[in-house]
Amino acid sequence: MYLQFFGLTEKPFAITPDPRYLYLSGRHADALAHLVYGINEAGGFIQLTGEVGTGKTTTIRSLLARAPKSAEIALILNPRLSAGEFLRSLCEELGLGADDSDDGDTKNLVDILNRYLLRAHAAGRRSVPRLVSLWGIRELRFIESSAESVAIGAGATFRDLRAHAGIAQHLPLVAKAASWIGSIANQSRATVGGNLVNGSPAADSSPAFLVYDAEIELVSVHGSRRIPYSDFHTNYKCNCMAPDELLFAVHVPLRFAQHRQYLRKVGTRRAMAISKVALAATAIVEEGVIREILLAAASLAAFPTRLYQTEARLLGEPVDAHTIEAAREAMLVESKPIDDIRSTAEYRKRVGANLLEEFLLEQRPEVG
Repeated sequence: MYLQFFGLTEKPFAITPDPRYLYLSGRHADALAHLVYGINEAGGFIQLTGEVGTGKTTTIRSLLARAPKSAEIALILNPRLSAGEFLRSLCEELGLGADDSDDGDTKNLVDILNRYLLRAHAAGRRSVPRLVSLWGIRELRFIESSAESVAIGAGATFRDLRAHAGIAQHLPLVAKAASWIGSIANQSRATVGGNLVNGSPAADSSPAFLVYDAEIELVSVHGSRRIPYSDFHTNYKCNCMAPDELLFAVHVPLRFAQHRQYLRKVGTRRAMAISKVALAATAIVEEGVIREILLAAASLAAFPTRLYQTEARLLGEPVDAHTIEAAREAMLVESKPIDDIRSTAEYRKRVGANLLEEFLLEQRPEVG
């Protein structure tokens, strides 16, 4: 019926829309421009991310329509493969003649690809793996517990976190944050690594990991290294990862059972909405005095961050009206939010201070 109504001669939609019918919004145009530039000029790897249904596949199809004749394209969709199987599939797509005996020899497959890329570069050709999906790499999707810590693979989804009894028991703030991230469909696809590496100032899981003093494990062909998550973000959408590194896991120490714990998000809705402000806290309060405290916020700076100055103002202080007011003032000074379509900087600062006050009021000794 709609074909006749709109005067169309062919169906514009199938499983994915025909790229000829793609309306390029500002973000789609920007993404496509970066992809085209990467093929024609820059080289390297480009990761295209987005929620389900936002047009990633259609954008890639549009990219292929614009690919230069010198580009050689390998197509691998959602590879549920081991590292060796994935590399062999890539070699097969590019016609490099790897045989079955190479499956377990990752180094040999990497060497084959490296020699091919060097020859292609010398000949002025661009080699473009169309899609390298981390979703199917089983080695990234795990949750492992020990007596001292919990290791969460970068490929673990937020639904995995919600369903894990150990996370609910030992890391309740992580479980709570996981419940806020979009719908069940989003939580079934969104991964811990994606949420952290994306570096959004409003990332839902970041404040929880920050107040649990988590560490990030990064891996590359040169080995692995671990850094405090509080040192991971360096600026808006920037982090300390080297170009050849991949986030492998988040390691969270199990030392917070005796801490008072708090996490609250302020947004248009409880879920399915980006945070206007979020605040997380863990603290040990003995006889009305703060002996240890970690504070972290989303949307109060260019990236999710610990509030070190506010922590310092509270450490060793009694939880009374004077301390609470001083902490509010410290947080107002330390917070550096921005104005955007969702809220104003001043609103975010005031709400953040209100959340801190709410947490501290809960820590006051009971009067009997």
